[in-house]
Amino acid sequence: MLRLTWGYINMGMLEVDGRLEELPENYVRAVRKLTDRCDRGHRCLCPDERAFTGDPLPEVLYVDFPEGSRTRKAGIRQSIAFFNWTDRPKLVTASRYSLGHTGPVSAEDFWTGEREEFSEEFITKRLEPRSALLYDIMEC
Repeated sequence: MLRLTWGYINMGMLEVDGRLEELPENYVRAVRKLTDRCDRGHRCLCPDERAFTGDPLPEVLYVDFPEGSRTRKAGIRQSIAFFNWTDRPKLVTASRYSLGHTGPVSAEDFWTGEREEFSEEFITKRLEPRSALLYDIMEC
């Protein structure tokens, strides 16, 4: 899911290679989920200062969906992705303020649909090696 999350959050190109009819069903479902949410053209922002000071792979990226966009009309105001590019488990942290939030927010895991509240000043996630988490921040 690392590469699919990367492609979704930075609005980049998604590639699927090999014989498409032989892709595992869970991969086909993941690709369909992404293509069902095509709402492109919005800025991808990086609150991760390390990405600008020598470590070029950002650990946190987010997209704010403007009023009138398809995704915003569906009740999602922002998507946030957390990345672990290393070969060991890692804690990845972002402040709610750096993501544009002053109060608690309701989040939904993009891949599993599990709901969660981010109410602490910092959002900290434990990620397995070479993995990512993708959250939708819902309208209040």
